[in-house]
Amino acid sequence: MLGLLQLLAVLLDGLLYWRMYSVFLATLLACLGLMALLPDGLAQWLVCMPLAVAGIALGFIWQIRASKPGA
Repeated sequence: MLGLLQLLAVLLDGLLYWRMYSVFLATLLACLGLMALLPDGLAQWLVCMPLAVAGIALGFIWQIRASKPGA
């Protein structure tokens, strides 16, 4: 239980930094650009959902690595 709370604290702490907001914005812009190019709703979901999940995950990884004391 304590490990889960620590993980939640790290994830929520990551939302307070500019890196997270810049990654969210870049992911949003990439998805919106792809949605403008793709014709069908299903194709848009199939392309944008993995892109959004990967973008957000990479943003969290970037933030966690940058906030380590040795970085």
